[in-house]
Amino acid sequence: MRRSSSISTAVIIIASLIFLSGCSGGRGKAESFDPATDYQYQFYQPDATLGADMTMDEEGCLYYPAGSYIYKYDPRTGSNKPLCNKANCLHDKEKDVFRQDSCNAYFPYANADLHDESLIAYEKGYIYLAQISDMASDDGTVLTRIKTDGSERKEIHTTERNNLNHIFHRGYYFYTDQSYDKNNKAKFAVMSYPLDGNGKEKKIFVPKSKWTYEINGYTAYGDYLFFQVSETNSKGSVSVYRYYRYNISTGECDEVRVEDGSSINSITFYNGKLIYYTVNEKELSKCKTLMSADKKTFHVPVYMSDPDGSNIKRIKLNVYAGDEIYSDGKYLVVSNDNHLSVSVAKEDDPAIEKAYYDVYDKDFRRIGRYTEGVKGYNDEYKQYRVYYGPLGMGDISYFVKRDAENGTAVLYGGEKSQIRGLNGKQFKRKKLAVIKRSPAMSEYPNVSGSFKKVNGRNIRIS
Repeated sequence: MRRSSSISTAVIIIASLIFLSGCSGGRGKAESFDPATDYQYQFYQPDATLGADMTMDEEGCLYYPAGSYIYKYDPRTGSNKPLCNKANCLHDKEKDVFRQDSCNAYFPYANADLHDESLIAYEKGYIYLAQISDMASDDGTVLTRIKTDGSERKEIHTTERNNLNHIFHRGYYFYTDQSYDKNNKAKFAVMSYPLDGNGKEKKIFVPKSKWTYEINGYTAYGDYLFFQVSETNSKGSVSVYRYYRYNISTGECDEVRVEDGSSINSITFYNGKLIYYTVNEKELSKCKTLMSADKKTFHVPVYMSDPDGSNIKRIKLNVYAGDEIYSDGKYLVVSNDNHLSVSVAKEDDPAIEKAYYDVYDKDFRRIGRYTEGVKGYNDEYKQYRVYYGPLGMGDISYFVKRDAENGTAVLYGGEKSQIRGLNGKQFKRKKLAVIKRSPAMSEYPNVSGSFKKVNGRNIRIS
């Protein structure tokens, strides 16, 4: 899933709601979060263009792609294994290239470190994965599901084209479909597909603006799907960003209204409320810098409302244009990691070396600040890369660090109880599990050109 704005685009791993033990069952209330069926909006993928790369079930077990496999981490036992229940399977230790595909956990294209736009989600006892088999062609996105015990792997649907903006939520797969008319002009629409397989793809929204060039920024809460429509002017430059709200139960769609000349830059959810801020482009043009928290930086108004758009009120929160707002259900967090992970030029602000995270309670009082380290400055892309996301599931903040050079990965975790006492210091995490380079990664990084489909499954051919 991609976030897009007129300021910057960021994809960050982040925390989830504090889950209650046990299954809440059913679809849940229209304006509440249901861990059994809902998109876990708090998870984002760092260092990739799109997609969430971690999901969690109701018992707190993590599921994430790494090194051509899907892994399951159980915090109660410390077990970290490929998601496959076959007794005689060697899983990520299989050397025979013609047997690797028999492992239920084998997903050669679902590597976040390959920037391949895969999306993983949990729903009602299943892990769902949307993956593009080959970015070099437009062969479609494959939807696969597998039970949380590693059994019953099944490809349930393939869309017509590659999907770069998508989301799983409340029994549906939502995505942006891009086609072209006879004049080779791009046409966009929001599509839905029922995960139970008892329906067909359905077009649920088509932008009316003739200048529309993209639909992205998918997020969801309760019975509501939110997405961003980007528009251009006649010269081809970005002029307007609009957020829309689609009611899954009624099929109604409306625009999230803001003051004239302003756009919504960041949406999250906190204690059942929609939280967002707006940016006025004319006022923004007067701002000298967006990168430093100083008197020259442009402050923005922050709003809170019910998910359906009612009861809008402005809240007191110290947010700068381009910041991200996160939530785990207990805390609200404001950070500049968006700037650091995407497009901070060192010559513009050489003093920025860390991402800061200001933590607020339910009354929007700041109760602490901590920082996260960065991977260093990339001279080729003129940007920093942040190591971690702000918070974690429940009492633990989890993070998966992948090494794109050798296909290895490390799972980290840190106690959230340290937040109040950090006083601007680094958030601390421990190493929980290590994933070594698997034989299946021997063709890395050119895995996308090394497979063919046999009986509905992807088989390595080189």
